[in-house]
Amino acid sequence: MCAAFSFDDAQRLHTICLHASVALTRLTQEVRANPLTDLLSPRQQQLVQLVANGLTNEQIGRACGITTHAVKKALERLFARMNVSSRAELIATLGVRSGS
Repeated sequence: MCAAFSFDDAQRLHTICLHASVALTRLTQEVRANPLTDLLSPRQQQLVQLVANGLTNEQIGRACGITTHAVKKALERLFARMNVSSRAELIATLGVRSGS
């Protein structure tokens, strides 16, 4: 142990580090929890994630087993529900990241 710190100082520092770690973990979990995304159905969440991953309507349709037209209509409904007008705005509003 370093002579500049007493054993009590080391214990206090350890306790502070533990509290900081817990606080950081809780903060990270709060940031990940998105109440707007929670309002979406599992299918809508899947659609949003595929959009965030940069897929085209055709690619999304293949991934979901639906037509390109169905994807377009689903996105139109989602845009209206979230009061956005573009894919980028949808992703920004929901705070979704690609690859998740």
